[in-house]
Amino acid sequence: MIIKNKTLKDNLLIDDLRVLERYIEEFWSFLPIPAVVISPTLTVLNVSKKFEEFSGYKESEIVGENFKKFFKNSKKSGQNFRKKKQFLTGK
Repeated sequence: MIIKNKTLKDNLLIDDLRVLERYIEEFWSFLPIPAVVISPTLTVLNVSKKFEEFSGYKESEIVGENFKKFFKNSKKSGQNFRKKKQFLTGK
């Protein structure tokens, strides 16, 4: 009886986690602001679509990289400065 209840609880928890994961993925995909999730070591874990637009980098270029890398003076970041300003100000 204890093993059955534990298995049932485990299955319910797994189902709840799957629902939560889907909710977070959907929320993240529709987030209307630039957002990024980084680890304590500053590794980029996830970015929103708006962050891709804002930064000029694709998700595949950002995820797994150190967040500091994207604030260094570089040719790409310089080219995107006007785009970033327009994105933030709407002008």
